[in-house]
Amino acid sequence: MLAQHLDDGDEVVLSTTHRGPAPGMSHPLLQRLAADGGLEVRAKLGWTDVAFFSEHGVPAVNLGPGEPTLAHSAESGWSGRRWSPATRRSTACWLRASEPLLGGSRRARGV
Repeated sequence: MLAQHLDDGDEVVLSTTHRGPAPGMSHPLLQRLAADGGLEVRAKLGWTDVAFFSEHGVPAVNLGPGEPTLAHSAESGWSGRRWSPATRRSTACWLRASEPLLGGSRRARGV
């Protein structure tokens, strides 16, 4: 689409102006998730959908198994078998607490 408007040597640079989001810890479900799991809460590095939601006042978080500075690198490998007890507890708590917001039990919805 742009090619017809560019001359040899022209350069197109795409960038984003989104800030990394602050953790959306004002929501009671997110507070409970962190507290019950003993999870460390810190700002996200870079832009994700969480930044979009955060800019629009929707509490959101990213959950990840490792060091954010290694995300999407060769050193970021992780196996689901390595879920920590805290992660398991937090996930179970989150699912139970979310049921009323999602319109009933997971079992009734076939999840």
